[in-house]
Amino acid sequence: MSSHHIVRENQEPALLIKDIHSIQFEWLGQLLEWSPTVVTNQASYEFLHAQGYKVDIVLSHEAIASQAHVEWMRVDESDFISQGISLLLGKNHSAVTIIADEIDVEYLRDSVESMAIVWLHHNFRSIYVQSGFTKWRPQHERVFLEDNIQDLSVEGLIKEESNSYLTTSDGFYKINFSNLKPVLLTEFI
Repeated sequence: MSSHHIVRENQEPALLIKDIHSIQFEWLGQLLEWSPTVVTNQASYEFLHAQGYKVDIVLSHEAIASQAHVEWMRVDESDFISQGISLLLGKNHSAVTIIADEIDVEYLRDSVESMAIVWLHHNFRSIYVQSGFTKWRPQHERVFLEDNIQDLSVEGLIKEESNSYLTTSDGFYKINFSNLKPVLLTEFI
């Protein structure tokens, strides 16, 4: 007996790739496994194309005619992330995984009201969370929270340094705060 999975359009988080080399190659394969919509810049497109991966949209500072199954759009690469998110929102995506070395975290904070955003960079996964966030992690896992969190209280975490915490045991940890906007949480992958 075989099982078949039907993936509806925009069901999987889109991938917005600014720097393909900011994550490990094996993670990329896992992300591409479900055939998400892939938006990238020209440099990352060349790498992905050479590896045989499907790319849907290339955002480039050069005017290049679209090619078979790849849409090329001219953009200002200095604003790549915001233009990519705007494009994906316009195509009714509700979630995106961003692969980038550096990013404007304040822009992302404002964008999480419109879509779910995960940022992968090097060995880290960053997300914006609301107060009351809970997650299961094994004991001694490190969690990083941004500075300047108002009225922060944690359960299942012990503070190590200014913004670094360790899980106290296998199980759920919880974060509460009074900031109106979500706060950035980063974990090792």
